[in-house]
Amino acid sequence: MKKLFLAASIAALMSGAAFADDNEAYISQIGDNNTFESTQEGNGNTIGWSGSDTQGVQKGNYNTAELFQRGNNNSIMSAQQVGNGNFVSATQNGSSNELTYSQAGNSNQIVANQRGSQNTATMRQSRL
Repeated sequence: MKKLFLAASIAALMSGAAFADDNEAYISQIGDNNTFESTQEGNGNTIGWSGSDTQGVQKGNYNTAELFQRGNNNSIMSAQQVGNGNFVSATQNGSSNELTYSQAGNSNQIVANQRGSQNTATMRQSRL
């Protein structure tokens, strides 16, 4: 029974991947108990960039990032949290939306929702 459930689960996960192409997420975590959750549905969605300083970064302890992208060509260009106990929840629903955020210090919170097309948001917080 366990083998059948596992096989069915793997098949379901593999079939779900066919609905999304060319989505990318580049995240670096340094510290303890950091959490990163990402859902990307659609095509051409990105979080950070490979080999650059604008990748997603969580440096410190107990930082949480929940990033959701639905649609096409949405980007979270720079996603950075430095410090302890920071939280971000960002949702992009539509196409060609751009979001940049950075938090430095401790216990900062960002909640961002973008709906529609070609929206741009930049958020910076510092609490030292």
